[in-house]
Amino acid sequence: MEKDRVIVEKLTYRFSNPEPGDIITFESPEDSQKVLIRRIIANGGQTVEVKGNKAYVNCKLFKEYPPVEEQINTKLYGPYLVPNNTYFVLGDNLANSKDSRQYGSIPKEKIIGKTCKIYWPVSRIKELVK
Repeated sequence: MEKDRVIVEKLTYRFSNPEPGDIITFESPEDSQKVLIRRIIANGGQTVEVKGNKAYVNCKLFKEYPPVEEQINTKLYGPYLVPNNTYFVLGDNLANSKDSRQYGSIPKEKIIGKTCKIYWPVSRIKELVK
């Protein structure tokens, strides 16, 4: 959610690459003063498609999102070949999230870190690492 407070671990990606399924914090491609949180679903060289409420990577189901009545952003997308050394991200609220479908893939140098935990508000406290 937009007002969540999170813990971001910044060391891991200095020694390893982000992987599909990781929830990352990164600099917005549209506004460098803004920080966004999204889930990586594909690495460079993989192909992404979004059909309805399902995301596919290399023709295999990556994630099925909860059905939504409003299919604003969940129409067909792709196939899109993710450029090398970048990451394709989707928001977990597929219908209302601005993500790589609008602003393209994220280069590693824009990634701030791995988002580990929501700690505020108290009602939303939870671990985010897989």
